[in-house]
Amino acid sequence: MPAVSDNRALTGSWFCPGVPASGEDGVGGEVVIANRADEQLVGRFSILTPDGVAAEQDIVVEPWSSSTVDVDAFVTAPFASVVVEIEGGTGLVEQRAIHPAGDSVAACANNTSDEWYLADGFTVDGSVETLVLTNPYDDAAVVDLRFATLAGEANPAAFQGFTVPPRSVKTI
Repeated sequence: MPAVSDNRALTGSWFCPGVPASGEDGVGGEVVIANRADEQLVGRFSILTPDGVAAEQDIVVEPWSSSTVDVDAFVTAPFASVVVEIEGGTGLVEQRAIHPAGDSVAACANNTSDEWYLADGFTVDGSVETLVLTNPYDDAAVVDLRFATLAGEANPAAFQGFTVPPRSVKTI
C-alpha cells in the first residue's frame, strides 16, 4: 500500500494505474493531488498514452488542499496513465476513473515493483475487462502475464515477453 512518512524526502514519485481518456461523453479520468502540509506542494505530472508522453506540466497545490488533473482535457486515448513527481515527497495522489456504469477510485503507487498481483475481474453479460500496463521508465519493459482460472493457471503465449515501450501505456 502507498504510504507517506513525515520524513522529508528530496522527491516523491506516484505512479497512477490508468484511466479512460477516450473523449466519450460521461467517460473520463482524473488524478487528485492532495497536500497534507502547511507549505505549498510543488511538483510536475506527466501523462502517458500508447504513443508515449502526451503532456507534462508543473503543478502547485496550496497548503491543506488538493488539485485535480483532468486527464482527458490533455489527451484523447483509450487509456492514459499519470506519473506525479512531488518535491519534498509529502503529497498524496489518487486516480478516479469516471464511467456511466460507476466510478472507480484507486490510490496511485509510490513504489514500482517487478511483480504485481491484481484483483479478480469478470466479463459477464458483455462487460469488458481491460488490463492497463504502464511503463514510466526510459527503457522498454518486458512483461510475462499469468492468469488464475477455474481450470488452473494459464500462461498464454501471446502474453509472454509482452513489451511495453518506454514511458507509455499498453492495454489488454
